[in-house]
Amino acid sequence: LTATTKAVELLRPTIEEAIRKETNTISNEITHDIKLHIDKIKKSDSLNITISQDPENNQRPDNSIETTKEESKKKKKKFLFFKRKNQ
Repeated sequence: LTATTKAVELLRPTIEEAIRKETNTISNEITHDIKLHIDKIKKSDSLNITISQDPENNQRPDNSIETTKEESKKKKKKFLFFKRKNQ
């Protein structure tokens, strides 16, 4: 091993740790005031979600809604309503 290679091998953990700390510091400095308000619409399976973010920016989160198997089965059920004839 050459002196340069040996020096790089010795310093690699220190450099990686410094990069990791700097990266965490940068990401932690980005803060936004986010207000999240969720309302369930009465007699419905729908949700009304309002997100207010200050300062406004062009970043948009990827949202995914997962439903359990039980919820999926509830949606598949059909209800039949019959009117009785007046006698």
